[in-house]
Amino acid sequence: MPKKLKILTVKESYPNGVCPDCQKPIPNDAPDGWTCPNCGHACYNSYVPLTKKEKKEYLKHPSLCPNCGSIHILADRIEADGNTAWSNVECSDCGKTWKDVYTLTSVEDIS
Repeated sequence: MPKKLKILTVKESYPNGVCPDCQKPIPNDAPDGWTCPNCGHACYNSYVPLTKKEKKEYLKHPSLCPNCGSIHILADRIEADGNTAWSNVECSDCGKTWKDVYTLTSVEDIS
């Protein structure tokens, strides 16, 4: 069974548990979308980002979800700008989303 994404609380989602605009402390029980009464900034929950270890392991096995290990991942079309290309990817089993990033490393003749 795939592991579920850990969702950070609103307080955990911001450095030092404070509003990024006015530095007012965020209450421990702040709901998703909490609005700071001091400045009006809306604060939201976030997903735990991939660790360096998870990213390194995914680069070894890019056909497996870096969150749950599932083979059921779907990538959008590849987009490019300059010498970098990327594709948004989603795991159908656990819902994790990420971006695969590609860099131009070589060129070969085709005719």
